[in-house]
Amino acid sequence: MVLVGPTLTHSTQAAHDAGTIKQINADMSFTLMTADGKLVRFQCSASCKTALGHMMRHRNENAHTDVYYVAEANDTFLALDVD
Repeated sequence: MVLVGPTLTHSTQAAHDAGTIKQINADMSFTLMTADGKLVRFQCSASCKTALGHMMRHRNENAHTDVYYVAEANDTFLALDVD
């Protein structure tokens, strides 16, 4: 599978995860539950922060959410795009 859009926007360094948003914190970090039941915590980048309304709707509706991110130091995942 080729992720053309995210690759063009975020480079080949971007990884992908999918699931449902379970929590959004005041600092804009959020927790995603993946299809296999794993909870993953992401920090929002500046571009992710512009999607707060969209993220809240996904959380409220328990909607499928795609997250494109980069792994940073100390097992921190920086969300670049949330849809």
